[in-house]
Amino acid sequence: HARDRARELQIPWLDPEVSEPTPAQCDEIVRTLRGDFEFYESPKVRARRVDEEIRHYTEEQFAVLDQFARNPRVIVDGSAGTGKTVLAIEQARRSVSAGRRVLLLCFNRALAKWLAEETSGMDGTVVLTLHEYMRRLADVTLTEAMVQSSSFWEEELPAAALDRLLGGSGTATGVGSAGWGALRRLVPGGGEAFDELILDEGQDMLRGSYLDVLDLSVVGGLAEGRYRIFGDFAH
Repeated sequence: HARDRARELQIPWLDPEVSEPTPAQCDEIVRTLRGDFEFYESPKVRARRVDEEIRHYTEEQFAVLDQFARNPRVIVDGSAGTGKTVLAIEQARRSVSAGRRVLLLCFNRALAKWLAEETSGMDGTVVLTLHEYMRRLADVTLTEAMVQSSSFWEEELPAAALDRLLGGSGTATGVGSAGWGALRRLVPGGGEAFDELILDEGQDMLRGSYLDVLDLSVVGGLAEGRYRIFGDFAH
């Protein structure tokens, strides 16, 4: 197929009269470059290797966790696979242990399901996607038209959730008394807002309409409250 494609493109180095490399030559090239092999790793060796990897990554991640202990508002920027989600779970565990009520949000439904499973024993933690959180605040029953509409997810749903948090006042000066009812249905043990906000996949949630809702969901708001935002802001 590569020969046919090269002929179509009229690549100058291709000589259509020469049939090399032949299938036999191709097999020899493969055996020379990468022959068959087996790699055996004993359970003891594998356990030692995994333990060394865990210890190495933990040392790096502990530096981030130490920053959480010192700073109420932290943004963690890292590429995919650097352990941000693991840190988010560990931070939720530490915050719950300290008696704080935690709202852990992400953007992806599959990730939210996994996070919920990983934090199932952490009383005081609510784990949802951002959109499901707003849907519950606004008490909206989804229709097919809503599901298919990007403007619904990006503008209409956040506006409805914000309106509920503002008690229907339509102002952004504070949360109205009726608006607290929407939060009390979600905050563990009641209360008027979550003590700490944790966002995983934060790069997907930094839209103005979303931030307005999040601002009213944490004690002290985004200006003075506690939050940890994990994201890959470069990609």
